[in-house]
Formats: sequence, C-alpha cells, structure tokens
Amino acid sequence: MATLGDFRKGVKLEVDGRPYVVTEFQRGQKRGSVWAKLRELGSDEVIEKSFGADARLEFAEVEERSMQYLYPEGGGFVFMNTATGEELTVDSAVVGDAAKYLAEGSGVDVTLYKGRALTIGISSVVDLVIAETEPPTQGDGIKPATLETGAEIKVPLFVATGDKVKVDTHDGRYLERVS
Repeated sequence: MATLGDFRKGVKLEVDGRPYVVTEFQRGQKRGSVWAKLRELGSDEVIEKSFGADARLEFAEVEERSMQYLYPEGGGFVFMNTATGEELTVDSAVVGDAAKYLAEGSGVDVTLYKGRALTIGISSVVDLVIAETEPPTQGDGIKPATLETGAEIKVPLFVATGDKVKVDTHDGRYLERVS
C-alpha cells in the first residue's frame, strides 16, 4: 500500500488497474493532497491527477529483468532471462524501433508488469556489423549501408562490408568504426 508521502519522481503506482510512473508531483496547500503527472508504462499516455488523503494507492508490481535477445518468431521476438534461462516472447509492438538494433545475443532490459512485457530498453550505443555497402572509396562523403539487423544507416565512404561500427540507437547515426 502506498501513501501520499511515497510520491517521488520515478515511483511506479497502479492507478485504475494500470501501471504509471510519477514524472512530476506537487504537494497541495491543503494538507493531505498531492497533484501528480503520471506516464503510463508501456505507452506515452500522460495523465494529471489529484489525490486526497483518502486515496487508496498501490505500488505497481513492476519487474526489471536483464535478458538476452535470441531470435524473431512470428509477430514477436524471443528473449532469454540470463539468470534463469527462461524464455519470453515479446510482441513486436512492444519492441518497436529497438528491433533495428537487436543482434543475436544483444543484452536488453525488459520491464514486466504482471508477467507482461511493457518496454524493452537497449543500450544507447551498440556495435553492429555492416552486412552490405558499396566498396570503400576516398572522399569526405557518406553512403548508405545495411546493418546485420537489416537497418539502413549512413556511413563514411571508408567503411566496408564486414566492418563493425558503433551506432547511436536514438537516431540511427553512425558514430565510429570498431577495431
């Protein structure tokens, strides 16, 4: 059971049967009230809500697991719990754009709520192999390249097929070649 005194940024609460994280809060001038801005876990929906002293609040039972990406399957992706070996299939809608940067064996953080995956967290920078690009040439330009995951990025002219590169997962930008 949560109380109004438990309100902090980042606290995960269950509101109307759905998991939310507190993004902002302010204690009311009236004693025993809190106004909060809450973001639903697993979506971008944001609500604002006031809570009185009589509010019945529950902490959301959210679990973070370190997992390893194994392979795509049907409309989802299979991950393995690195601690137990248990496998979990996550819907492609939950994985979203992270799929562009998931190579076999990639480590991820999976947020679960009542056994259901809500979000997939990947590193902000990943090392991936160039599966296909034009031969290297001289110059200061850029060229298209396809990563081992199938994602398309732009790379400098000196990068060749088979090179390992660092990629920013926020915007798909080439960062550097890895030796």
